[in-house]
Amino acid sequence: MSSGPLDLPWLAWAGLAWGVALIFTLVVPRAAGTTGVQYVILRWFHALVWLLLGASALVRGFWREEAQLADFMALTALAVYITFLATYVRVRS
Repeated sequence: MSSGPLDLPWLAWAGLAWGVALIFTLVVPRAAGTTGVQYVILRWFHALVWLLLGASALVRGFWREEAQLADFMALTALAVYITFLATYVRVRS
């Protein structure tokens, strides 16, 4: 397995990302006053971002030839995070 940023193995980065996802799954962020799609986005999308980043790190570490898949997962995580932030800003204003 290759090393990622800060010379840590990609498996360590995946574990760290999934740990953050677990925290955001167990510690429910405030989504008061929202229903439907807004509630789902505010409740689950931040954890989904970290799940996708962890999966991207895992693919990058174990299947180096699948770098395009890892990049796609990371870009999907970015799109999910932008959706989360836009919804958060809209609800808070």
